[in-house]
Amino acid sequence: MQYLKKLLASIDHAAKDFRWTNTYGLARSLMALGLLITLLCNDIAVLIHPLGEGSPSSYIQTIDLAKINLFNLVGANLVLGKTIAIAILTLVLIGWYPKITGIFHWWVTFSFANSAMVLDGGDQIAQVLTLLLIPICLADPRKWHWEISEPEENKPVSFYQKSLNLLAYSSMLIIALQVALIYFHAGVGKLEVEEWVNGTAMFYWIQNPIFGVDGEPHAELFYQLFANPYIVSVITWGVIVFEVVLFMALLMNQQQKKRLLILGITFHFLNIVLFGLVSFFFTMTAALLLYLGPHQTGIKWQMPVGKMKWERLFSQLPLSVNIKNFKL
Repeated sequence: MQYLKKLLASIDHAAKDFRWTNTYGLARSLMALGLLITLLCNDIAVLIHPLGEGSPSSYIQTIDLAKINLFNLVGANLVLGKTIAIAILTLVLIGWYPKITGIFHWWVTFSFANSAMVLDGGDQIAQVLTLLLIPICLADPRKWHWEISEPEENKPVSFYQKSLNLLAYSSMLIIALQVALIYFHAGVGKLEVEEWVNGTAMFYWIQNPIFGVDGEPHAELFYQLFANPYIVSVITWGVIVFEVVLFMALLMNQQQKKRLLILGITFHFLNIVLFGLVSFFFTMTAALLLYLGPHQTGIKWQMPVGKMKWERLFSQLPLSVNIKNFKL
């Protein structure tokens, strides 16, 4: 009975005091930016329809829910589909009306993940996360997802608002569990591969003709570094341990999560340096923010610039950015 009372009290607290912050807003923008870079830097006919073989929608038609797939709806006019996707992703990037753009964001990530022939894991993860974000976006009352809502003191919270808050809170918990399981599977799944177990996997990955550093200016440095059996073993096993630790963040306090968030972002940035996984970096940074970010306080954007005129200009922007200091 005591545990039930604590559970009910926790639910009531979440329903009353849930805050809309820019933490999940930044995560949405990063996911949008990752796919936006992919679309802007590549020919859509190559992404959706490599080598010009078959009809543009021949592959798409084999996927469930093909009727709502953006690149199926536009038929042979893939450029139109790309333009629509870029327009939607730009609105998500700037943070305009999450309640409106939330569903469309999922629509674009779903369409791309189920149409493109050139994918990485980040595209599939973005598809799942944007789907799980829909209830949060629909309940979000803000015009810009950069704003941080402040609860009004002594004002009773309506049953309708409590329901929306609880829906958003529950969705955030599900997202945290989903991201934790992604890292758990990434870490534990490697134990089934001999090269990861014996500590040599990173040696082979660094020389991979597609994802490796071959042809890069720093290639020779990394070849020599990873040729050292002690260094490559520590890095290989370190990756597994770190991914399992990220899973265990479910049980950590917010201060510990903050430190792990910084380490996690650094970890994925190194994947850009080693393997060129740019869009994957943005998606996984967004996932880490949703998982470990400060959802109750939000991210405070501040830099020490003094009382400058342009500081007052930024304070008037709808993005609610306060330029004095930067803190997570």
